Amino acid sequence: MFRCICIEDIKVLEAMSRVPRHLFFDFALGGHAYELKAFPIAAAQTISNPYTVAFQSQLFDLQSCDTILAVGTGSGYQTAVLLEMDATVFTIERQKTLFNFSKKNIQKALLLY
Repeated sequence: MFRCICIEDIKVLEAMSRVPRHLFFDFALGGHAYELKAFPIAAAQTISNPYTVAFQSQLFDLQSCDTILAVGTGSGYQTAVLLEMDATVFTIERQKTLFNFSKKNIQKALLLY
């Protein structure tokens, strides 16, 4: 039986509405940034479906200034959402290509705030 879990955490919904997902895409795929599916990024990895990011963020039940360790930064999108929710985020990425990609993406997103 399939059960749909709704995203009801207002902090999550507001953070995701403020973080521009297209900043975390390769330029060629940027037009697809707001589709509800995962897309390829560097190093044969994917940027998660926005629902997955929202669901994971909701599970944290973040309180102001909570600290999170994110292993596998990927595009940096999840990190940016958590930062927007006022979490302190330590994130690590072992693949140099993704490290550079996510660093650039997170810096672009932070310039908006």
